[in-house]
Amino acid sequence: MESGKGRAALARFASLHPYALDAKAEVIIEHFRQKTAGKIDGQAKAMVVTRSRLHAVRTQAALAAYIAKKGYDQGERPLRTLVAFSGSLMDPDAPEAPAVTEASINGFSEGQLPKKFHGPEYQVLVVAEKYQTGFDEPLLHTMYVDKKLSGVAAVQTLSRLNRTHPGKEDTFILDFANSAEEIKATFEPFYEQTFATPTEPNVLATMEHDLMAAGVLSMPEMEATVAALLSEDPSLQSVLYANLEPAVGRFAALEEDKAEEFRRILEHFCRAYAFVAQVMPWADTDWERLFLYGRLLLLELPPGENSPMPQISKSVQLTHLRIAVTSEAAIELVGSDEPGTALPGEGKGALTEPVLDKLSALISAMNDKYGADLGEADKVWVDQQWVVVKEDEEMREVALNNDRSQFGMVLEQKVKDLLIDRHDKNGVLFDLFFSNPDFQVSLVRYLAGTYDEFRKESMA
Repeated sequence: MESGKGRAALARFASLHPYALDAKAEVIIEHFRQKTAGKIDGQAKAMVVTRSRLHAVRTQAALAAYIAKKGYDQGERPLRTLVAFSGSLMDPDAPEAPAVTEASINGFSEGQLPKKFHGPEYQVLVVAEKYQTGFDEPLLHTMYVDKKLSGVAAVQTLSRLNRTHPGKEDTFILDFANSAEEIKATFEPFYEQTFATPTEPNVLATMEHDLMAAGVLSMPEMEATVAALLSEDPSLQSVLYANLEPAVGRFAALEEDKAEEFRRILEHFCRAYAFVAQVMPWADTDWERLFLYGRLLLLELPPGENSPMPQISKSVQLTHLRIAVTSEAAIELVGSDEPGTALPGEGKGALTEPVLDKLSALISAMNDKYGADLGEADKVWVDQQWVVVKEDEEMREVALNNDRSQFGMVLEQKVKDLLIDRHDKNGVLFDLFFSNPDFQVSLVRYLAGTYDEFRKESMA
């Protein structure tokens, strides 16, 4: 047998050996349960990328068998898997067995898979080529890669994780087949900067030492901040900022070079720890405390000269983008002998424009954009939502202990629950809110005005 063919045959035999499949199944399922399942408010999904259709079928079978053996398919939140591959497949080691298809294994048609996977019933999807490109599942958090990836295919496959969703703060890849250097080399032609996180915990220890020695961090402040953060008590928001501001002041007092070095190390530590924490079987409370505090501190530090554009993504999330043709007409300029005006409005801009009633403007915008035909009576519904927010004690506490931008972020997350709790007869606006992201944004902006009333009332 030729050397190359022999090595390939041995590699295929080893990868399909029941021992190897069972061992990987244990790693995948235990990692998913311990590290991934709780992500994205408990909705996180995972994809297992295999090298062939036969690998996909046997991997899914191994995963299902391990889940059943451990009883993970029982209880309130059972763990279930799906498989995706094209065509029908005969098992070469069981020629007497009937051919299998994706639909015969999953129990429903191929066209239903994306919707089924998005729902709460299934958490892990095993694929062979299929769904590695063009698959937009925002709940996909973790990928287990068991095939060689290179070139554009590698970028397209791993980019399945790059879909945003509320509560999705990170992603994770556990690779059985590729080294970090190989993936980095693959991504470099497509990105200006690549970063391969070190997996050696000693690197974290070195960075922790450098950060604590920089004269910026205070252990009592870190402990108080993390305790307030983990308590999830809105009234303790002020504690967070009270224990972050002194560190920001000490950072600002550093020489420029030392300040930027501190920022660089802290960013590196937070990225590296977020990665290592996904795979290490033990927990280091000192590192966890530094990680939680460091992430908050990085948001408060003033930007440096070499900092990129302000990181709007930390406060704002683009959820929808629409590109549409609004005009195909040519723009023609016609000359004139009459002198023009260099600064229309004497350079005062919007100062001369009339101020519209915000509520009327909101209703008018919805009519223009969606043909909702809303009238004066519908303003009552919007005003009711204002009252709903004003009567919520949690939102009051947030307003009194945070700035306006933080209040808006909390309101954005909570407004849906508030509306559902108080939904009554006006189904048109209620449906409009939950079906149109633009209306959601507009209404949240309008309701954010309650912040000023909360503050005024506290000073009265």
